[in-house]
Amino acid sequence: MSKLTLVEKAQQAWGWLQQFVKDAREFAGAHVLSMVRAHYPLVDLSRLERGYPKEVGPREADELRVNLLDLSSTVIGDINLCGT
Repeated sequence: MSKLTLVEKAQQAWGWLQQFVKDAREFAGAHVLSMVRAHYPLVDLSRLERGYPKEVGPREADELRVNLLDLSSTVIGDINLCGT
């Protein structure tokens, strides 16, 4: 059994953190989309794969995100990512 160097341990931990962030991002997105589906079952969620509509530029998209931060915190607040 070989011992890992400090650098190797740090690289391994960095990989674990990256995977955790990816998993958390996907889970939070799925959580929000499942809530949308539950409230609006007829909405075609596949349209979201194309991103924002062409009428919504980067500035408008940023404004939408900023304006929805409080709601976002509420909606994803019940997700327990740390197992505590």
